Formats: sequence, structure tokens, C-alpha cells
Amino acid sequence: MFKKIFDFVKSRLFITAFLLCCIFLLSILFWFWGSLVAFNDIYIFSSSFLRFSIILIIWLIVFLFFLLKPIINFISSLKSEKRLKFKVLKKEADEFIYKSKRNFFLSLKDAKETWKNDLKTKNLPLIIIIGNEGAGKSTFINYSDIEYPLSDSLESYKKFHKSTRNFALYVSKKGALLDTEGNYFSQEEFFKPASSDEIPEDDIDKNRDFLIKKNIWKKFLTFLNKNFFHSKLNGIILVVDTIIFLNNPKEYSKNLIRYLTKRVNECEKTLNLKLPIYIVFSKLDLIEGMKEYFDIFDKKISDKILGLSFDKILSEEFLNNEFKELSDSLLCSLMSKNSHIYNIENKNKSYLFLKQLDNLFALAKTFILEVQEENKLKNNSYLRGVYFVSAYQENIPRNFLLDAICEKYNCKKVLSKSNIIHNKQSYFVKSLLEDLIFIDYSLS
Repeated sequence: MFKKIFDFVKSRLFITAFLLCCIFLLSILFWFWGSLVAFNDIYIFSSSFLRFSIILIIWLIVFLFFLLKPIINFISSLKSEKRLKFKVLKKEADEFIYKSKRNFFLSLKDAKETWKNDLKTKNLPLIIIIGNEGAGKSTFINYSDIEYPLSDSLESYKKFHKSTRNFALYVSKKGALLDTEGNYFSQEEFFKPASSDEIPEDDIDKNRDFLIKKNIWKKFLTFLNKNFFHSKLNGIILVVDTIIFLNNPKEYSKNLIRYLTKRVNECEKTLNLKLPIYIVFSKLDLIEGMKEYFDIFDKKISDKILGLSFDKILSEEFLNNEFKELSDSLLCSLMSKNSHIYNIENKNKSYLFLKQLDNLFALAKTFILEVQEENKLKNNSYLRGVYFVSAYQENIPRNFLLDAICEKYNCKKVLSKSNIIHNKQSYFVKSLLEDLIFIDYSLS
């Protein structure tokens, strides 16, 4: 203990502080009693102006000796190249935030002007939709068959199918959806360190995109603290691209879990909320046989919910039983309608579609358990359910069972027939949002 005290007394900080205190005390003594100092009965310091001048000169010398160099270094840092780059990045991020806020308020204004007294925003839940670029987030919203007062924007989207840039608010009579750019969800992909001890700020030019995305995301979450709806936020929807998930289950899942955990953690810290998390697998139509299977049912089938909801901590046994029950129900429905299918090829496709769904269910089960394990270590938010949707039918479906067999035995994959799909119908989206997610607003 004495050694620590001795080392502290010898330290530069202590010596500097001690000297400054001594000089300060001497200055006080000199100011009040310096006038009493005399040489040959001459009181040379009797003038208060002289004493003040001497004290001022002494402190200027002290300033030059102790503080000038640190101040010069500080001023230099203000003008340093790195600081200027940070300033430019901040300015660019602020421009994005300004546009986001402007568009946010425009959407609110459009909704209020469209529905007037029928709309009470404080009664509406706000749900944020996150996921990788191209996962189908915007399609999930725009083809949900839910009315949003943004007809021009919707028609433009349906014509060009452009991905969302920045943030986009959609307000309906039952709830509001906040669409986000995929790059905000996977912002870490822009940071590629050359070594383990590198941080993004070390090379601003190389990590520019990451720093901007990170800054915008955090500032927009802070903006949500103003609480425009029932709560600052009422839930998080993670949209998963089913096709990429089936083709790269391990790598894709690992990244999804990492990004989801980070984004949920940031939402919790910024908004001080515990939120329900909904996992939604999109693009179900790209599994061959979906159209043939659901064509045997009434059109009202699209108004159902396909998936599982959770109200407790999940176990592998629970998920196995729930997915088996769901699979058996789908198979029984096919068997009961079997006599209504007159085309043998459509029967085969419908049956194989269910087998592909079983494979997807098995992979989804593993994914959900891994999400729960990682999420509970860092966050208080919880998994509310996993669901499967098809918002818009386009592109050519694949038979993933045949593809897997071909890969296993090193065979050439079967070429898919290019069929033009005329039935562009939303399956399981509207009911999922209006009958479940929007109703869950009290869970946050």
C-alpha cells in the first residue's frame, strides 16, 4: 500500500497538481500581504496594479509551460484530416436522417388526411420490419392486401419492385409498419477488418459505408423515442428469404442470428423496451408445388395464418410436436381434396410440396432454437412465433428435394419449366398482420 502511495506521489500528475496548488497559494499570499514587503523602508509592492501584473505574468509563464502544448494539440486535432472526415460522415448521415423524418411525417399526414377522425395514431401499434437486402420485406408490406394511403408510391413499387432505401412508414387503420433498408440490418457486412485489433474508426475511407449505416440506424431508433403511436415500438418482424435459407442453411442462419441479436439489442437499449420477435419466411411460392397445392382450396385459404405462435420458452420436443401437427394437418387437407385434383402432375407437385415443407420445418426448428439460445444471452425480447408467407408469385419455383438428391449423387439438376403465373395473390400476409401481430401490441 505504501509503495502505491509513494508511486503516486512520484507521478507526474501529482507533482504538476502540487506545483499548481503551491503557485496558487503563493499568488493569494502575495496579493494580500505583498504590500507589506519593504526594502530599505520602501514598499515596492504597495501598488495593487503592480501585484496583479506580477501574478498575471507568473500565471502566463505557468500557462505556457504546462498548458500550451496540450491546447495546441487539441486545436490541431480539431483540424486533423480524420476529424474532418468524421464531420463529413456525420453530415451525410444527418441528411439521410432528415429525409427519413420528413417522409415519416408525410406518411403520418397522408394517413390522417385520408381517414381523418377514423384514425387515432395513439391506438395503433408500430412494427419494424428487418431482414437482409432482397429478403422480401417491401413485397411483404406492399402485397399484403392492406390499404395504405400511399397509392402513388405503391403503384410505383408494384411497377418497378425497387428495394426500400432508408426507412419507409406505412400506416393502415389497424397498425403501422416501418420498412427498413436491408443494409441497416446487415451493416456489419460493410466492416471487413484486416486484423483482430482493428476498429472501424482506424480506416474511415475503407469503413465509410459501415460508419454511415451504423450512425443512421442509431439516430433513427433515437427518433422513435418521441413515441408517435401506441408505444415507441410494439414488435420486430424478421423476414427470412426461404430460398437462400434452403440453399445455405448454416451460413445464412448464422449471419441472420448474429445480426438479429445485435439489432434487437440496439432497439432494447435505445427504446428501453422488451419486444416480441416474429420470424417470417417469405417467398414460399418459389417452392415448387405451392400454387398447385393451394389451388385445390377455396380462395379464403389465403386469409388464414400458416405457422406457429409461442407463449413460452421453446424446447426441441415442443417444436417437433407443433411442426408435426401442422404437417399432418396440411397432409390431411390434401388427402381430403385428392378427388378434386384431376391432373396427376399437379397431385405429385402438391404432395412433394408438403415434403419440401417438412424439410423447411426441420431447418426452421433448428434455426428457431439457435435464435432463442443466442437471443436470451443478450436480450430480454422473446420469440413470439414463426410463420410462412407468399406475398407475390414471380420467378420460377424449384423442387429442392430433387435438387438435394442431384447434389448428393453429383447429377445435373433438373431444369425447371418456365410457367407464367397469372395468379398473383397474397397468401397468409394480411391475416398474419391484422389478426395476430397488430393485436399483440400489448406484449411490448
